[in-house]
Amino acid sequence: MEPHSNDTLVALGRLEGKLDVLVSNQSQQNSRVDGIESRTTRLEIDVSTIQATRAQSRDWVATAISVVAALAALAAIATPFIGGAHG
Repeated sequence: MEPHSNDTLVALGRLEGKLDVLVSNQSQQNSRVDGIESRTTRLEIDVSTIQATRAQSRDWVATAISVVAALAALAAIATPFIGGAHG
């Protein structure tokens, strides 16, 4: 009965060693996932900031175009009056 007991203990030792490796690997994977999650969060914040900046830039351009269009309309309206005064 003694050799069987030793075989069982050896097998249990091997299983314990393999389990330790699995736990260690899982810990490393958790660290990697945490790092990726952190980088992803930073990227999401950066993308949101860029999108907000682009939206503000588009608003500024739209405002500038509106001002130029209004000035062009005023010039078109005022041209006959100015031309008539000189003519």
